[in-house]
Amino acid sequence: MKSKHLAPIVSLVLSWLALVSGTHAQNLVTNPGFEVGNTGFTTDYTLWTGGITGQNLYAVTNSPQNVYAGWGSFGDHTTGSGKMLIVDGSTTTGRAFWRETVSVATNTFYLFSAWALKFDSDSPPILYFTVNGIQQGTFYVLPLMPSGWQGYGVTWSSGASNTAVLELRLQSNKAGPGNNIAIDDIALIPYADVPSPVASIQNAVEIGWTSYSGAPYQVFWRSEADTNTWLPLGGLVIGNGTTNYVCDPLATQTRRFYRIATPP
Repeated sequence: MKSKHLAPIVSLVLSWLALVSGTHAQNLVTNPGFEVGNTGFTTDYTLWTGGITGQNLYAVTNSPQNVYAGWGSFGDHTTGSGKMLIVDGSTTTGRAFWRETVSVATNTFYLFSAWALKFDSDSPPILYFTVNGIQQGTFYVLPLMPSGWQGYGVTWSSGASNTAVLELRLQSNKAGPGNNIAIDDIALIPYADVPSPVASIQNAVEIGWTSYSGAPYQVFWRSEADTNTWLPLGGLVIGNGTTNYVCDPLATQTRRFYRIATPP
């Protein structure tokens, strides 16, 4: 058992990517939330038309469960009841699952972003962005366990270009299966339109522990040392082989006790 009387600390929460999906930004993507269906973009993947799913297929739908019952059900990022793009990753390297060509201003910085969600427990999708055939930024390895919507983005400078071929890709999964991902609210925003970050000061605490790579951990808390039942703090955390961290907003509380356990 690991318990500790921890004082509040200052935590700055930067929510710029959440603000980008607001109505004030000039989004150049035609059908960013897929609300008008399978239109406004091209793809190297094959449209799913029913039957057995497999690699290199995609669908525009309200829930992955509409494509395959074993994928579960959840809402889109935009409203929770709209549409999203569902992708079953290809085993062939270099295929773009989403593509759109847009006109841009020269010598302008842009933010190219999307919201993504992994929805099964097989091999994690590795998402990356390309503009005019060139990878921008890093590879994004989505969380190993299924999780909620998360925002990803890269910066691109147009230079002398007045056209941008935007593409979203997954690194190939040659072993299969898995590599399944949901995408929503794709955006290309002039950086001048990106809202300034909103910072807030919170009472919070960061819990860290040494971990074994791939091992599951659960953080628990209670407000009194001996009189409360241990309550879970969030879901399972997968060990990264070095040090894992979890942040706990304390709200109005001034202390909590913590323990980290490995589920049987």
